Amino acid sequence: MRVLRRRLALIVMLVVLVPASGAGALDRRVERSRAELQQAREAAAATAARLDRAAADYEEAQAHLGRLSDEEQRTELEVADAQRNATEVDIQVRDRLVTLYKHPELRLHALTRAVVAADVGETLHKLELIDQLARSGAAKMARAERVAVRVQAAEHDYRVVTAGVRDALRVRRDRASDLGAALARARSEVSAADRRLRTVQATVAAEAERRRLERQRVRQLRLAQNRQAGGGPLPPVDGKVCPVGRPNAFSDSWGAPRSGGRSHQGVDMFAAHGTPLYALEPGTVRASDNSLGGVSVHLAGSSGDAYYYAHMSERIVVTGQRVRAGEVLGAVGNTGNARFTPPHLHFQYHPGGGGPVNPTPLVTVLCRS
Repeated sequence: MRVLRRRLALIVMLVVLVPASGAGALDRRVERSRAELQQAREAAAATAARLDRAAADYEEAQAHLGRLSDEEQRTELEVADAQRNATEVDIQVRDRLVTLYKHPELRLHALTRAVVAADVGETLHKLELIDQLARSGAAKMARAERVAVRVQAAEHDYRVVTAGVRDALRVRRDRASDLGAALARARSEVSAADRRLRTVQATVAAEAERRRLERQRVRQLRLAQNRQAGGGPLPPVDGKVCPVGRPNAFSDSWGAPRSGGRSHQGVDMFAAHGTPLYALEPGTVRASDNSLGGVSVHLAGSSGDAYYYAHMSERIVVTGQRVRAGEVLGAVGNTGNARFTPPHLHFQYHPGGGGPVNPTPLVTVLCRS
């Protein structure tokens, strides 16, 4: 027995010391992976910012083209309107020339005897008519000149705007090309970054899981040492195992008063701190931590019965884990509201998964037979 204990102690020391020797390298790998993860995130943010700038440049070019297109339509309408006015004025001027051609006596330079009639009234009428035609002709000519200037100005504006539209189309085409190229590059970069990110995350997760398993193995070896030191399980009774390693002590405390007006709904099984706790029967565990029970485990047995282990110093099983009868769940402690009491297991028994009943008869059979 002493040889076995020494071997177990040596195994525990090797398990503890070997990871310790490589802990520095492991920490460096984890830190390096985290730094690479941060770099990947920063690269992704820079890519997104670059894409946003390219998109903004394209949208600006598109808006500029839209404004110039509206201006082009407006100036085109102005040119058409000016040309229509010019056509109307040309017609009026032609009509004036036709009138002067048909009535030579009304020409402005034809103030001759042909205008002077025998009747003074008729002569004055002709003179007034000549004066009106002269004024009308001068107004029409002046308007024709103004319209011609307007047509030229409108056509000039249209040419300028049209040139601007062509330039805006070119700029928009260039911006669209820049945006497409940026998106293509970013797609490749993001894909590579995502692959690297997944690799780094997997590395960090794997290292964390390896450490967890290593800690669990150390705890299991320590509990195994405790079992060999006297905390081993008692022989099973009808396939069920005493929940606490030996030696242990308990009495029927079911219903005893507790703080806050509560009554005791289990049995307190006292044992040395660190004594292994065992699965009473095969089943599935659920981890629990609360202010009353501290580090705890719920065991849903395959028989349909349920059990509650509280005040554990440590727990080496996880929620959803399947366990065999006699498999170690954790160790005796005094967590939760038992921190000022001797180390013990608060054990509850729930037949059929229902409410608690006095577990003393059950543990008496399993732990005192």
